[in-house]
Amino acid sequence: MSFGINTAAAMCGCFAGKRRIILMKEFCDVFSELLNKSGLKQKEIAKMLGIKAPYLSKLKSGKLLPQNFWNVQKIADELTLDDDETSELVNAYKKSKFGESYIMLEKAIDKIFSAEL
Repeated sequence: MSFGINTAAAMCGCFAGKRRIILMKEFCDVFSELLNKSGLKQKEIAKMLGIKAPYLSKLKSGKLLPQNFWNVQKIADELTLDDDETSELVNAYKKSKFGESYIMLEKAIDKIFSAEL
């Protein structure tokens, strides 16, 4: 699996500087917590995900984000996360990648389509 290489500056033109780094921190905090909870060593996790340990370290530290949703899902699958943990990781990824306003828009759309007519 290829996670691709994204930097804080190149990933999304809509955020810059400190704001972008703060948003990326959301994913790295959740990701780090789940990795620590797994009890596995970083090398073991990197091997499971098919990536190199230094790349995993960059994901964990918030220097990089997975390139797309499918890579986040691969992480959830390989770590055998439960539904709540998977949802937390996916939401942190979306917030880090697209910003808080995207999450609010997504929730509003869900509310509209889930409302009974």
